[in-house]
Amino acid sequence: MLAVYFPLLGPRGPKLHNRASCGTKADQQFTIDLTEGPDRGEADTLESVSIGLIAAACSLTQDETDTRFASWIDLLAAVQDMRVLIGLSEAGYAQAVLRHGKHLPAACLAVVTEKALRDPHQITSPGGYFRAMIDRASDHKLNLKKSLFGLANN
Repeated sequence: MLAVYFPLLGPRGPKLHNRASCGTKADQQFTIDLTEGPDRGEADTLESVSIGLIAAACSLTQDETDTRFASWIDLLAAVQDMRVLIGLSEAGYAQAVLRHGKHLPAACLAVVTEKALRDPHQITSPGGYFRAMIDRASDHKLNLKKSLFGLANN
């Protein structure tokens, strides 16, 4: 089973079919569904964003995490490594997942990780940059496609 770690969020037990158990205590776990593709609620911000575009934009991130983003499941599997690479807390990432589902935060995390790997001096606080992207998504002001095309073309 793939383990995706998040902080303690509440007493929801693990489900084993297409899901990964998350958390550190048996009585305080939640699960993340690892089925393919974004959820309905993420569709607006992820419109026109394919896993292929993310893969093309985030080559250094894939190299650093030793993962190929061939599917959304692959991207989700790399979340823990990306989170650690940029120093984002478990709580910060889990909060983003609660607000926006699992795919949008993973895509934002890939963008931040790629930018931080390409030019560490450009982003002094990758965790803050990630949170700002999530806030922009909440305000319907995030243009993730533009960020990804910019990375893919450089």
